Amino acid sequence: MSERIVGIWELLLMALVHALLPSQRRARRERRLQRRRRHALWLAVHGIDVGPRRIHGVVVRA
Repeated sequence: MSERIVGIWELLLMALVHALLPSQRRARRERRLQRRRRHALWLAVHGIDVGPRRIHGVVVRA
């Protein structure tokens, strides 16, 4: 009986871990993109053009 309960808990834990992994990947991706945007803004404030970029989803060319 206790082996069965342990097995059920293991399955539930695995399901929980698999459910959380995509959200962690998404959060990591969002942090990376935010860091890129901040870096590009910092460079622009200091007069350095970083090349083509998107403004409101539209690619802007110099």
